[in-house]
Amino acid sequence: MAEVIATYESAPRRKPHPDVLLYVAARLGVALTECVALDDAEKGIVAAHAAGMKSIAVPTDDTRHNDFSKATLVLPSLEAISLELIDSLG
Repeated sequence: MAEVIATYESAPRRKPHPDVLLYVAARLGVALTECVALDDAEKGIVAAHAAGMKSIAVPTDDTRHNDFSKATLVLPSLEAISLELIDSLG
């Protein structure tokens, strides 16, 4: 399995801009439509949406009042995520 680490210097703009997600997808050689971003905050979900990726929001106590309307799916915890669930997103 390939691995990419994105640092602060990897992308010119921060979330909610999609730059870091685009960087990682390009480095992995993966089509944006085949990506699923996991994030706990609205900015990350907005970035995934702007990149054309599916997204799963997993709000924390601090972010539960964020607007996750652009998320493909909102789940209560990371424990609810499985490969079958990700595959079901299409």
